Parts: sequence; structure tokens; C-alpha cells
Amino acid sequence: MFLDDQTILSITRGAISHTRTSSGFSFRKCTQKQIDAFYENRLFPNDPIDNNCMFRANGEAEAGIMLDFYTDSSFVTFHIPVFEIFFHFNAGFSLCVDGRFIREIMNPGYHTVKLRGGMHRVTLVFCYFGRSVLRSVEVADGATVKPVPKKGLWLFIGDSITHGMVANHSCNSYPDRIALFSDYEIINQGNAGYIFDADSLDDIGRKPDIINSSRKKRIAAGSGTSVEEVNRLLRQ
Repeated sequence: MFLDDQTILSITRGAISHTRTSSGFSFRKCTQKQIDAFYENRLFPNDPIDNNCMFRANGEAEAGIMLDFYTDSSFVTFHIPVFEIFFHFNAGFSLCVDGRFIREIMNPGYHTVKLRGGMHRVTLVFCYFGRSVLRSVEVADGATVKPVPKKGLWLFIGDSITHGMVANHSCNSYPDRIALFSDYEIINQGNAGYIFDADSLDDIGRKPDIINSSRKKRIAAGSGTSVEEVNRLLRQ
């Protein structure tokens, strides 16, 4: 039994937008305005401008995006026909069952995990330095599939550590660890090597639940804006 589009979207976490084509789903963690800002406001202005600009690629990467659901199926098969890793840090998709890392997925194709009886939590954490297309998710006929309930939404902004560079697996970046063990949905807008500025902030169409005064000051300081400007953006 293949999950329909609505079910796939209901179990998707960490994406602010998606594109559905005949090839499948593509997900994004940043707006196009943010990606363009990463591309234009490079830290190394003498570098040639091309489509492989590291910061733009980082903005297009799928850090923090995951499929997270409960199922009583005897198996789950993910079809990922397109998978491009921008930078090789030995981390691809992380496949987890009941919060435990099972294996890394480094290549496009069909990827199946077998499950023993009962309900299990299955989590597919997307590659933090890659871009992909998800064609389908298949489970046993008549199986139950339901999204893991989330307590709220946290937005992470930062550089390499937030993005996930030092993590040995995509699921081990600290934002993803928080997502897996606190049951908060996270949006990871970390960009390895980038220093955030006002142009890199944008209305993402969703409002994080927890941004206290201390965090607002840090966001303002890191982006060269004011707390008032951060508040105004959050009210949009």
C-alpha cells in the first residue's frame, strides 16, 4: 500500500515548503529569498559566482527535514529516485526505528526496513548536506500510519554546528536530536560557514512557539538588526 500525498505531507516535519512533480516530492527548509541572499552575500567576494556557491547549496540542503510516523506495518519502503550530496561528510539519510539509528542511506533507490509485530516509530531524517526527491512510501496493505504528535515548533538559526557538519549521521545534529527526543518539530536554517545578516531572515510562513527575549537578542545581534525588527518579523 502506497501512502497518498496527503499522508506523506502529514508525516513530514521540518519543511517550510514543498514541490510535487511527477518525479515525487522535494522539500525546502529556507525560502527562495533566503537562498538568494546566501548566494549573493557571500563571505568570500573574490570567489567566482556560480550555481555551486556553497552557501546557496547549504540553503537548498534538507537539514532538519524528516518523515516521522508510527506504523504497525511489517515493513516500510522509501523510494528516493534522486539523491545528490553536496559535500561528503559520510552522512546521508538516517533511518531510525523507535529512536534508534538503524542505518545510513547514501544512494538513490528503494530502501526497506523490516519491522517486528506491534506499533513502531519510524523516522527518516533527510541528509543535512544533500538534496533529494521522495517518490513514494510503501507499507503493508491495511497498515496503520499516523504522524508522531508534536508539542510545538522551534526554529534553529546558526552556522556549521547547527547545520550538522560535525555530526557523524544526519540524525545526530543537535537540532535533530532535540526533535527526536523532545517531540518538538524543528526547522533547521543553519548554514555552514555563513554569518547571518538581515537579508538572510524572512517570513517562513510559520511561527515558532518559543522565542524568548534572550533568543530575540541573540537573533538581532547575529543578523545585525534590532529586537524591534525581529519582533516585527515575528508578527507578520
